[in-house]
Amino acid sequence: VAEGSGTSSPRTDRSRIVAARLVDARAPTLARAVGDLPAQVFRANDADRGRVAMEALGRVSLLAQAYRRQGALPPALREDVRRRIGWSISKEQLLDAPDTLRIDDAWTVLGVSSQAQSDGLIRHETWLRRHGDGTPRWSLLLDYAPAAGNQRPTYRAGEVLVATLAFYPSAWPLRGVVVHRAPPADADLPDDAGGFGGVVDGLRPSLEEVRAVMAVHPWLDPVPWSAAGVRLGRLRAQAYVTDGHHMMPVHNGGDWIVTASAAGPLTALGLATMGGVRLLAAATAWGTVYAP
Repeated sequence: VAEGSGTSSPRTDRSRIVAARLVDARAPTLARAVGDLPAQVFRANDADRGRVAMEALGRVSLLAQAYRRQGALPPALREDVRRRIGWSISKEQLLDAPDTLRIDDAWTVLGVSSQAQSDGLIRHETWLRRHGDGTPRWSLLLDYAPAAGNQRPTYRAGEVLVATLAFYPSAWPLRGVVVHRAPPADADLPDDAGGFGGVVDGLRPSLEEVRAVMAVHPWLDPVPWSAAGVRLGRLRAQAYVTDGHHMMPVHNGGDWIVTASAAGPLTALGLATMGGVRLLAAATAWGTVYAP
């Protein structure tokens, strides 16, 4: 859809036709990704639209090739490819599988978001960060609800869970489900997000970690990201994170950036996307500030 217009462009119509054919071919997840391509491109700045379009189309092309050759892929990556096409594993199947990865630890809810999908469902995302050592350090909980149901997210930013999480098979495990949660009265709750370990110093090392993740799982978007010893600020209307040598655009700037930046050097945690980062939280000397 052309920006500021209520009419469809030929390219938008073509993407809808392709998406409809993918639904008929029983590839619903890929169909949603293709159907969302025009909106994804138009959300980018004018100068970035060509790059965003090429990267998005490149991922779709790579996924199609990987699916055709899935027999040659490692088992975990093959599961990633299949889920990106539309294959699914039920929660019951996940929990019954003997080799399912389970992590028992304390987790802080860093962010919660909801987004309407083209299929009439609301997608609720809950991003968790693990307190203990080891990997995986992050987890994404996904819940879906009818748009007409007015269902609210289960968790809130800043909430600490002491829980066992089961992870879906993946080359870089991220999506999980809560298997068991300790009652608050019985749980020894740790301090908030400021005590997280495993965070690298500076922007360049943090972006190298993102590249390493994408080398293992090319279709993971966004990629969980964190960097210590950085500062937040705004240059005109653009929010950014910097380590004094490099800068990275922040997609969700606001007054909370000013609050977090006043505390000096901090640990930023968020989601790296094309051309920047969407911050979830900033662990400062004054406490942890969560993005609205």
